[in-house]
Amino acid sequence: MEPPPPLEVSGTPSVAEPTESEAMDVATSRPGIDLGSVRAEVPPAPARDDAAWRLETQRRAALEKGDAKQAEELSRRLLRDHATSDPARWIHYEEGREQLHRYQRLGKNKEGFVAAREAWRRLTPVLFLSDAPPAEQQTDLREALAGLAQDLLFSPRHIEGVDRVYVPKRGDSLSVLCKKVFPGWGARVDPGFLVEVNRLRSAKDLRAGDPIKVPLGEPEIVIVKHEYRLYYLFNGCFVRDFAVGLGKEGSTPETRFLIWEKIRNPAWNPRAGVVIPYGDPRNILGTRWMAFKDSAEYRGFGIHGTSDPSSIGQDASSGCVRMLREDVERLFEWTPRGTRVTILR
Repeated sequence: MEPPPPLEVSGTPSVAEPTESEAMDVATSRPGIDLGSVRAEVPPAPARDDAAWRLETQRRAALEKGDAKQAEELSRRLLRDHATSDPARWIHYEEGREQLHRYQRLGKNKEGFVAAREAWRRLTPVLFLSDAPPAEQQTDLREALAGLAQDLLFSPRHIEGVDRVYVPKRGDSLSVLCKKVFPGWGARVDPGFLVEVNRLRSAKDLRAGDPIKVPLGEPEIVIVKHEYRLYYLFNGCFVRDFAVGLGKEGSTPETRFLIWEKIRNPAWNPRAGVVIPYGDPRNILGTRWMAFKDSAEYRGFGIHGTSDPSSIGQDASSGCVRMLREDVERLFEWTPRGTRVTILR
């Protein structure tokens, strides 16, 4: 089965950024589309779904005959009954390309952002196809998704269905808001993520009366071993990717974990009774440690920095995921405890 044609990335149109009042208009903050309601789940170990491919063959035949009604019905069946299959993801890809091009035509207006949200949601699952597109096409896809994330998450404009606007009160703190207020909105975020989204200098830069954007949803992490790449998703949509190092001889397990503990400047315990403090040249953990929740099968795994940057892109650890210092420190600030981590082969 031939994949769809390559994604054409021409960039979003050059449109003037909104004024400050347009960007943070609290009066127009209304409930919108829940991007997570139809999110394609990432399976822990993709496998060929023969029933899905049979439907896909029939769908392609219907398209070749010009039977749009039959092709649409087969598409619905694929997306309903085989949501995580490669054929379903190719359908998302085709529809996502159309929505991306629509956004490029419409620009940064209400209708354009509806198309942008759909493109962002539909194109992300293609990153995790078991029959992946060629490397050049994957690069184009990541660039397109990064542009959508920039326009939807990191611009000062409030985007209906993507975020809500909060006006801080005197005495508010981001850490308290993230724990006690924003989860009730359906936003599970850490202060560091909001700092970057809102271009604040730090979490202490919150000012009474100055509106902030609060993205709706929660993050998840997907690590693709053969790519040596970690993907940070928000509400199932691509935000950023990072190069990583992995375990020797395939020792990084292909399974799901939860981020369970986060430590700055960690000491390293290579074996029982041995503690190597942070700053000691023998400490391999770097500046950050994010421990995965232990299970009956796997214990002691996590994500950390490294004292050996050349090990990124290599199988060099005892099974943990290594990152460059700047990358792991950003991920640390963006990632709440309890975030799901999926490791694919």
